Parts: sequence; C-alpha cells; structure tokens
Amino acid sequence: MLFKAKNITDPKTREEKIDKARPIAPTFAHPMRSLLHLVGKAWYFMAKTMQGEHFIINSTQDVPYFLDAINTETDGGDSEAKVLDIEGCYPNMPKDKIQFAMREIVQDAIKQGKQGVSVPIQYLSES
Repeated sequence: MLFKAKNITDPKTREEKIDKARPIAPTFAHPMRSLLHLVGKAWYFMAKTMQGEHFIINSTQDVPYFLDAINTETDGGDSEAKVLDIEGCYPNMPKDKIQFAMREIVQDAIKQGKQGVSVPIQYLSES
C-alpha cells in the first residue's frame, strides 16, 4: 500500500489521516470504466452546452484567460486568486443537491427539444 505523500510528510496531517489510508492504484481496471467514461463525456457535453449564464471553465488552460478578462473588466482593481485543493470534494458534497442539479439540467435540455446525447463509440477504445 502506498500513502499519498501530502498525507504523510506533515506529522499533524499524518496523525489525522493515518487511519484513512487507501491504496493508490492507477492501474486498477474498473469493470465499468468504459461506461463511466462515456457517461462523463455526455455530462460534460450537457454542462458545456447549457443555455443561460453559468460559471463553467471548460479547461484548466482557460483559467489564466478568465482571470485576465476579470482583471480587464474591473479596470485592474484589487483582485486576488487562490488555487486550493479541495479535500474530498465529491465525497463530501450533498448527493441530493447533485441529483437535483442533474435532473434540472436534463429538464432544461428536454424543454429545448433535445431527446438525448450521443457519444461517439471511438471513446470506448481510448479509455
């Protein structure tokens, strides 16, 4: 078993997280990997094409451009950006709110006349 370095190098953090150990296994072949990959692609498409004003940055490469645009819009006023690691973001998020948001995205798509999302099968061989 390998521990994440960030959870072991600091003695205080190690004391808090030593019992939460889980193996780092990037080579694990999840039996539903291909399906989950396709579902993720479909949800990404849905989020990317939502109508209305939404705060969505499609790529981490777009973050500097986004920050530059904000800085320009505020005439270079005092602004600060912080990049933080969110510990356990998804596991700690309220699942009922995630499900509600997903249903709302689907309902909006249905109102726009959409009947489904297709993901090219080529993604199966890339996963």
